Parts: sequence; C-alpha cells; structure tokens
Amino acid sequence: MYFHAHSIPETIGMAQAAAVSRRPAAPEKPRKLLVAFDGSPAAWSALEHAVDRAQADGSSLHVVNVQEALVDSAGMYRIYRERGERIIEAVAERMVPRDVAFTAEIAFGSPAAAIVRTARDEECDHIILGTTNRTGIASLFSPGVSREVLRLAEVPVTIIKEETK
Repeated sequence: MYFHAHSIPETIGMAQAAAVSRRPAAPEKPRKLLVAFDGSPAAWSALEHAVDRAQADGSSLHVVNVQEALVDSAGMYRIYRERGERIIEAVAERMVPRDVAFTAEIAFGSPAAAIVRTARDEECDHIILGTTNRTGIASLFSPGVSREVLRLAEVPVTIIKEETK
C-alpha cells in the first residue's frame, strides 16, 4: 500500500514515513531528439551537436527535412520530394558510421510549423536546429525559422549557431 507522507500518523516518525512514501523510480524512457535539417552549414552543426548528445546519453534521433512547396502540383511535389531525399541521403551517409539510432522523414509546409508538428507526432523530447546570424533588414521583417520554432514548440529547443572558421 502506498501512503503520502502527510497522511501517515505522526507517531510513525519521519524516517519511517520517508521509507513508506518512496516509490520505485520509473525506468527512464530513452530520449528522442528531433533534428531539423536543410543541408545548410548551420544544419550540419546542429546535426553534429545532436549526434554527440545522442552518443553521450543514448538518445535516438529523428531527422526531418522540410520542403516549403510553394506550388501545389504533382510535378513540383516530385521535385521537392527528390530534393528532400538527396538531403536525407547525405545525412544517412554521415550517420551510419556514427552508430546512432535515427529515423528520417521529409515534411512539407511552413518550416517552423512542420518541425513542431513532426516533433509532436514523433513524440520527440527535444528539438535541435541550426541558425545563421541574421542581421539588419532581414531580421526585422522575418523572424526566422528558429524564432518561430521557439514560439510554437511544446518541448525544449536548442538552437546551434553556424560554425564559423
């Protein structure tokens, strides 16, 4: 029988109450990290960060490439899908020797919304994505995908700045 510490009569004593109220720790579920990947240098930096993290804590990765299909036609869909497949193949080539469990998919739509939706659908615990240093006019008129993901996400988000050499 399980007792809450506040419901145990005071005559038992605190040490015994603590022993009675402890539950066995639930086994920790392996973490699943979503990596948003578009093939840019910033995305490669984010992928490297995610792989290092997965190797350190046993997480698995789910890599998503989002194609923002601007024209709704079967021919354009095929072109966008092929572009996404090439990007995912590049990820797979780099991931296989790293010995990290991963899955990958191509999503369509607004990048930030598709990233957050995929994280929810895949039950990911964390989102990792890369960003570039946007300055000036570009940062004023468009918040960027990373900011929008931060705003929409229901899980923690890590943003990795593009490595500069």
